[in-house]
Amino acid sequence: MHKVLRFLIVGLLGLLLAAAALVWWAARQAFYQPEPYRRALEVAPESAQRENDEFLRRAAQWQRVGRRAGAWEVRFTPAQLNGWLAVDLPQNHPESLPPHLRNPRVALGNGTITLFVQTLWAGREVVVSVECEPLLLSPTLLGLRLRSLRAGRLPLPQRELIARVSQAAAESGVGLQWRQIDGDPVAILPIGDEGRIISQQGESIRVAVDRVSISPDELVVAGRTAEKAPSR
Repeated sequence: MHKVLRFLIVGLLGLLLAAAALVWWAARQAFYQPEPYRRALEVAPESAQRENDEFLRRAAQWQRVGRRAGAWEVRFTPAQLNGWLAVDLPQNHPESLPPHLRNPRVALGNGTITLFVQTLWAGREVVVSVECEPLLLSPTLLGLRLRSLRAGRLPLPQRELIARVSQAAAESGVGLQWRQIDGDPVAILPIGDEGRIISQQGESIRVAVDRVSISPDELVVAGRTAEKAPSR
C-alpha cells in the first residue's frame, strides 16, 4: 500500500514538473521579441523622423500623380514605413490603434509583410505579429493571405483575429469577404478600379491597381488612372 502511494505521489510530482516546464517553455516562447521588431524599435528618433518625412513626401507625390490620367508607381522602404508608424501615426492618428496596442512596426519579406505590435499579457509586454501575403486577384480585388499569427514564437488561434477584422470592416463600410487557399484564410478587399469613382473637388477619377510587389527592401504598388468619369 505504501509503495502504491509512493508511486502515485512520484507520478503526480512528475506530471506537475512536466506542466511547470511546459508553462515555462510557453512563457519563453510568448515573451520572445523577434529580431526584425527589435531592430525597428532601436532606430534613433532623428532617423525615424527623416524616414517619416520621406514617406509623407512620397505619399503626397503619389496622391498628386495618381489623380492624373496615366500610369503611376509608388515605392516605400521598410525604414520609411516604420518611420511613419513611429512618428506620424501616434502624433496625428492616435485613434487608429486601440489603447492596449502600441509601437506598431512592419517587416517586409519575399512577397510577405509582417505587422508587429506590443500588448500586455500577464503584466508583461508581448509582441504580437501577423504575417500576410498580399495577392492582387484583379484590378478590383486585393487578397491578404494570413500566413501566421503569433505571440512571440507562440502560434495563436486565428478565429478571433478574423472576427475582429470582419467587425471593423463592417463598421467602416468595407465589403470584406473571406476565402481559403490551401487552408489559409484570405481576406478579400475591394480596391480602386476602373469602375470605382473617387471624388476630388467636384470631379471624379477611376483608378486601377496593376501590381503589388514586396521584397525585403521595398514595397511597390503600381497602377493607372483613367480619364475623368461622370459623377454618380
